[in-house]
Amino acid sequence: FCLCRTFLSISCAADALSANVGFFCCVYTKLDGKQSLLCLYETMAATSSAAAQLPESIGFVGCGTIAAAMVRGLCSRTDGPACPVVVVSPRNKQKAEELQAAFPSVVRVADSNQDVVDACDWVVLAVRPQVAEAVLPTLVFRAGQTVVTLIATVSTETIASWVAPVPITSVVRAVPLPPVARQDGATLVYPDHPGVMHLFCCLGQSVSARNEDELAAMQRCSCSRRRFFFTCRNPPARLVDDNKAKPGLVPSFQLLLFLLVPHCCC
Repeated sequence: FCLCRTFLSISCAADALSANVGFFCCVYTKLDGKQSLLCLYETMAATSSAAAQLPESIGFVGCGTIAAAMVRGLCSRTDGPACPVVVVSPRNKQKAEELQAAFPSVVRVADSNQDVVDACDWVVLAVRPQVAEAVLPTLVFRAGQTVVTLIATVSTETIASWVAPVPITSVVRAVPLPPVARQDGATLVYPDHPGVMHLFCCLGQSVSARNEDELAAMQRCSCSRRRFFFTCRNPPARLVDDNKAKPGLVPSFQLLLFLLVPHCCC
């Protein structure tokens, strides 16, 4: 499988530019036992509804690299909706204090993980999979909250059982990458939740998967940048030789690689 991303800017008039920025995702993989080419294209207009709003407060249970990147991206924006109040857990004390020092007017370090949950409308779960089962069921959530989980290996149903009484419709999986710290890159989201899609549009761009199998396929690809750069340095025909892609895909794949490289470095 391979993931190709590109952001496209289209000139709509000779004397003015109108940016139609979107996300193109090309995944060649196996779903339901069949090889298929999944192509998704989401425009900013489609994924960011004018009615969607950021919550008044967002909390982070866990404060690792990705959580810190999200906080920096939210707090350093120069346009768009106002930054919510951000509450980060003290789990990684150094990172949490650095964020508070960088954005003292909006970031607060909580006393505990439960303090994060109590203080916020939305809660981002950013703990490691190894400790999630021990930490999350001990926390008390509210039915009106939205939970965004960054825990890659835990299903929506399992997360929902840990954060009850939050309904499963308010539990959203997301796969942000470090470039969100500078409002760049694209984040995979499942299911298509307007508010969460809008959140990640504020951090670059967002694209929704149609089901968890599709999310998993694209997620594996997004974590394969080492393999991607290896492919960049070798002829794309290698994919055909290895029976990993149809011959007709090679020219398009080569073009997408050319377009993708500037946006893949972080």
